[in-house]
Amino acid sequence: MAGGSAGRVGDLILAYRQRLGLTQEQLAGRSGLSARMVRDLESNRVTTPRARSLRQLAAALELSAEEIAGLGPPVLRIGVLGPLVVTRGGQQVTVENEDSRRMLARLALRPNAFLPFDEAAAKDEENAQELSRKLGPGVLHVEQDGCLLHVEREGVDAARFVDLLEAGDAAQALRCWRGPIAVELGGDALAKDLGRRRVAAAIACARADDTDVHRDLIAEVAAAEPLHEPLHAELMLALGRAGDRAGALRAYGRISRRLAAELDVAPGDRLAAAHRQVSDPLRAWVTPAQLPRVPEGIVARPELSAALDAGAEVCVVTGPEGIGKSTAVLDWAHRVKTSFPDGQIYVALGHQVAPERAVLGALGVPAELIPANAAALYRSVLAGRKVLVVLDGATSAAQVRPLLPGGAGCRTVVTSREPLPELLATETAGLVTVGPLTPGEAHEVLVRRVGARRVAAEAGVVSRFLAGCGGSPLVIAAAAARAATMASAPLCTVLTTAPARHGPDLRTGLAAARHLDPHRAPLPAVEEVHTADEARAWFAAEHDTLLAGLGRAVTAGRDGDIRGLAWLLRDHLDRGGHWSSWLAVEQAALAAAVRQHDEAGQATVLRNLGEACARLGRDDEAAGCFRRATQLSLALGDGIGQAHTLLVSAPLSPPREALEQTLTALGLFRRAGSAVFEARALAGVGGANARLGRHVAALAHFHRALALNDGLDDPAGRAAMLAGIGGVHRRMGDYTEAARCLTRALEAHHAAGDLLAEATVRAELGDVHHATGRRQAAATAWRAAAAALDRLGHPDGARIRSRLTAHRVRRRPATDRQLRAAVPASDPDGPAAH
Repeated sequence: MAGGSAGRVGDLILAYRQRLGLTQEQLAGRSGLSARMVRDLESNRVTTPRARSLRQLAAALELSAEEIAGLGPPVLRIGVLGPLVVTRGGQQVTVENEDSRRMLARLALRPNAFLPFDEAAAKDEENAQELSRKLGPGVLHVEQDGCLLHVEREGVDAARFVDLLEAGDAAQALRCWRGPIAVELGGDALAKDLGRRRVAAAIACARADDTDVHRDLIAEVAAAEPLHEPLHAELMLALGRAGDRAGALRAYGRISRRLAAELDVAPGDRLAAAHRQVSDPLRAWVTPAQLPRVPEGIVARPELSAALDAGAEVCVVTGPEGIGKSTAVLDWAHRVKTSFPDGQIYVALGHQVAPERAVLGALGVPAELIPANAAALYRSVLAGRKVLVVLDGATSAAQVRPLLPGGAGCRTVVTSREPLPELLATETAGLVTVGPLTPGEAHEVLVRRVGARRVAAEAGVVSRFLAGCGGSPLVIAAAAARAATMASAPLCTVLTTAPARHGPDLRTGLAAARHLDPHRAPLPAVEEVHTADEARAWFAAEHDTLLAGLGRAVTAGRDGDIRGLAWLLRDHLDRGGHWSSWLAVEQAALAAAVRQHDEAGQATVLRNLGEACARLGRDDEAAGCFRRATQLSLALGDGIGQAHTLLVSAPLSPPREALEQTLTALGLFRRAGSAVFEARALAGVGGANARLGRHVAALAHFHRALALNDGLDDPAGRAAMLAGIGGVHRRMGDYTEAARCLTRALEAHHAAGDLLAEATVRAELGDVHHATGRRQAAATAWRAAAAALDRLGHPDGARIRSRLTAHRVRRRPATDRQLRAAVPASDPDGPAAH
């Protein structure tokens, strides 16, 4: 930026500040800059203000798009999602040389990343120098063996497309395309990947509820992919859902004729199924195979299997929580599923409302064709078929009845803590009771999970452990999992259960739980644990003992103890990645809260249960728990409870809905005077804006959250805010600041023992390293993140590992050295730099 331009910027900042009635110190506080920097800018002593400083000032001054444009240099924009087009400051830049155009198009797909020259390096360098003159000073950095394009990601339509996809806004991403990708990119691997992602985005839009809004977008992509059968099938279904059956049938006719004329083939299964559904929607049938996987290492229950084999068409399997009902039923169901050729339906009931509607949707019936009396249609769809229906976790007979098939060829197995006498009386259902594991069965479970040699080596320890666990599969599985992760430790230090009448010092435990998260709703505690490190050590030592105590409380029906232990274990199980155990614990706590008729407690537990489901990748179940928690909080007039649920459930919602949720939560926390959660909600608003691609607004909210967090004892919240800021800077191409913030967040998450958050930040740091050419550092970070996620059993591990495969390229030492010099690992000016 020239000196005259800088003077104009200083005058503009002064005028905008005075328009808001702010002092220089107030503007500095709002923007995160120093007061000295504001004074230097307004007095024109700074001739080259950083783009990041200008963005922070623009957010603090609440400027419009036009006003923001006036603060910065002429914006460079490059479009490759259509014919290649380049503008600078709104004026078109003409590039005639074909080689230069190809180079520019390839650079646009790799903004702010080094592009090595091909074999003809001298010719490439000459073309790059010409291109640099066309684009203007400071845009293209040219070396002997390659070049790097300095450009904001928002200025490149391909980067904007990718960012919108990552933010979950497929429709807005599709609007970045103006036609077929630039011809200059023919054969480019990244260009082909963009084409595939465009198709995937169109399919995602077609499957959305508001497909009629996006029909033209989907049709445009389908026209560009005339032989892509899955895309055309989704277009047909979208048209059918929107009420345009004629349009759907015309689309089928077009692709059928094209397949016959160009490939001499008939429509495949997906197109044929879509045609059947559009032609006769109520006869649509997706053969369900919904049985979840059975955990490894379980022991068969022959008595239960025999009872189910010989049982009635409807059978209720009952027993205490944690006794293994669901696992045993699923094991049986997998062994007999070939006897039900029309499929197997599995429904985790819990506290679902009208689950028959969800089941019909899974069977292929469009939502708009499901009547108010969905149960009648459900029975009609299943009529004349042989289907196995497993209804898991029923709480009442009324919840089960709508899901009972009417035909004689189906079998229904219901699991419930209660025997459901009304169902037994009116549906002539059979009853099977599941009890604790026998000593032999419990021993077999341990052998399968830990190993026969290890169990035999410490037979006495094993006998004492099994005698104290009460035959609870939950307790045995938790202890065995701990033994598996401590393969070299003697079992006497691993297989611990609480004595029959005594457990860990729960008063110490309550204090420990408060150290992990001091802002949770309190329970009485005696402060015998003085630091967070001592709290984590206490939980690590007492992990198995606590779960064993919970198992005995469940068996004995001690609801107060169940809920107290669930409260105690929440943060330990979540941060340590013990999510399966957390899920089981919260399920037991929910059953206890229901028996106690405590609706406020149910709302809290449902929120925790939703988080546990989300950690395990069970998003549909999580959404159901959050929905029910919100309903209970609204009915009780509990604004704080509603705000907590809105905040934790926002990441599962579409971006615009997530923004509304976090803004609502922010208002509720502010009215309640809860500064800690107001700060967390501000960060949530920042995250929602980041998903929408509104980076300036996202940064403004994250920085406000960070400012509010100062002085509050909330290190976990601060770590999340730093991670959010780092993520936004990465998307904006400001990799130095991204690395600085993400490194600080990583250190904070590591200190807090939050394994998932630590792995997530490592993965994002890998992205930063890769974007700046540090391939080895990127691979190291990605490997560490994937390994941590795998240990946690988190589904994102495979996604992170795929980056290692996708970006496996030969390193160029000279390029790495250049980039290390251009983008240092730490900010040389320190945290106060502007």
